[in-house]
Amino acid sequence: AAQAAEAQAQARTLAADRAAGLAATEVSRVQAELGTAFIALDQRTLYAPFDGTVADFPFSTGEVIGAGAPAVILADFSNWLVETTDLTELDVAEVAVGAPVQVRADALPDVPLSGVVSDIAPVAREVRGDTTYKVTIRLDDVPAAPLRWGMTVFASFGDDTPAVSPAVAAAGDAVRAEGQLRPEQAAALSFSIPGRVILTGVREGERVVKGQE
Repeated sequence: AAQAAEAQAQARTLAADRAAGLAATEVSRVQAELGTAFIALDQRTLYAPFDGTVADFPFSTGEVIGAGAPAVILADFSNWLVETTDLTELDVAEVAVGAPVQVRADALPDVPLSGVVSDIAPVAREVRGDTTYKVTIRLDDVPAAPLRWGMTVFASFGDDTPAVSPAVAAAGDAVRAEGQLRPEQAAALSFSIPGRVILTGVREGERVVKGQE
C-alpha cells in the first residue's frame, strides 16, 4: 500500500511538472506575441518630436501609405522664416548674415514685419535662367496676424527701406527679393513600414505636445 501511494504521489508530481512546463511555455508564447504586437503598434504610431500644430494629413482614411512617405506634417507656428526664391548672384554679394530685413506679406500689405538674415545658401540654384542663392530670414516677434505657410512675401535688405515687390522697385534701389513664409520648425513624420490608415488620434489644426501620439 505504501509503494502504491508513493507511485501515485510521483505520478501526481510528474503531472504537475508537465502542467507547469506547459503553462510556462504558454506564458512565453503569449509574452512573445504581446511583444510582437507592441512592436507592430509602435511601428504604426507616430509621436510628436516637438510641441506644435498638426498642419496637414496628406492621406485619407483607408489609403495605403508606403514606408517613409510623409503621413503627418507637424509645425510650430510660433516662429517664422522667409526663404527667398529670386535673389541673384549680383544681389547676394551685398547681403550678410545678421543684416536687418524689412518684410511684407503680399496678402497682408498693412502688417509690417521685420527680421534678420540667418543663413545664405553656399550653393547656387538656377531659377528661370538666373543664378540665385536662397537666403533665409528669421522674423522678429510676429504680431497677431493670420500668417500662413507658403505665403508670398517681399523682403528689403536694410533698416528703413520699405518692402515692396522687386518688380516695382526703382532701379538702383535697395536689394530686394521675393520669397515664401514657412515655420521655423516643421517635420514630416512617416512610418517605418507600409500600412493602411484606419484611425487617427488628432485632427488638422490641433495642438500637440512633444511625445504625444
